[in-house]
Amino acid sequence: MKCYNHPDAGAKFKCVSCGLLVCNNCVKSFHAGGFFTYFCPGCNSQCEELEGVPEEPPAKTQTSENKE
Repeated sequence: MKCYNHPDAGAKFKCVSCGLLVCNNCVKSFHAGGFFTYFCPGCNSQCEELEGVPEEPPAKTQTSENKE
């Protein structure tokens, strides 16, 4: 399953209301009480994390060690 906004990214979340599939970059997250809650960027309903979806590697960032 692919992200609605990023066809090259796998979907990690599904909206319980509208069914929109989104990746880590698209989902809205709220942290409270030591827990994260995820929300749909389309309708703002709660999203559920899809089971069995492998973690995608984080985007490469430039660090002081690899700057030229």
